[in-house]
Amino acid sequence: MILYGPPGTGKTYNTVNYAVSIVEKKEIDEVVEEAKNDREGVFKRYKKYLSEKKIVFTTFHQNYSYEEFIQGIRANTNNTDQLSFIKQDGVFKDLVERAKNDRENYYVMIIDEINRGNISRIFGELITLIEDDKRLNQPNETLVTLPSKEVFAVPSNLFILGTMNTADKSIAPIDIALRRRFEFIPMYTDYSVIKDFEHILKPINKSIYEKKRSADYMIGHAFFVNKELKDLKKIANNKIIPLLNEYFNGRENDVIEVLSRGGINTIINEDTFQIEYYDGNDI
Repeated sequence: MILYGPPGTGKTYNTVNYAVSIVEKKEIDEVVEEAKNDREGVFKRYKKYLSEKKIVFTTFHQNYSYEEFIQGIRANTNNTDQLSFIKQDGVFKDLVERAKNDRENYYVMIIDEINRGNISRIFGELITLIEDDKRLNQPNETLVTLPSKEVFAVPSNLFILGTMNTADKSIAPIDIALRRRFEFIPMYTDYSVIKDFEHILKPINKSIYEKKRSADYMIGHAFFVNKELKDLKKIANNKIIPLLNEYFNGRENDVIEVLSRGGINTIINEDTFQIEYYDGNDI
């Protein structure tokens, strides 16, 4: 599955809940509810599974390769007399082997920013193998031969969990092959966790939606979590305004209008926006 949504909506944060629920074979709602009361306890179990390599976390980027993910061949530097090469398993291949040797337990590969990578280059033949019916011991079980001549397949007790930032349009659209093979779970702003800022952020997001005609660019709650109204100036100047400048290609009037909808007044100062003041009574 892939958790997708605008920046700051807790996609990476929530991979902890999803991964723990998978490893522990629980419903996601059960773990989410538990995390509301004891996030530290859930995260402690998540770190335990990381240390046991039942969960593996990686982040895709534009230079991420098949060799890093599946398998590569590297020179054997231990032999100084004769040049030789040895195979080196990537993070996913290593996790596959663990899952195949422990079929009673569930394993999870978390891929942060999955749409930043070149999917066809990274996944290679894996794009076929991860389909449910083509896993090991499934009706259409599919085996492939890796460049190392090793026969490779993916077991059914291994799950892939990705995140995708919908506001990042500087990268290629998500590969259609992933759209067919993954379940996409939307994640948007949760105003219930930032009650002090709800009256500010809601109209800002409404204004962004009206101008961009898309929910992909809204601002997430993570920018305001565990903050107070006195922190608004710093949040706006360091986080929100730079983001809005990207969204609107530096068009000052659009940025000022969006901010004003949330009751944030601005002035132009040396080609950058700065918060002039905030008065909660004006909302």
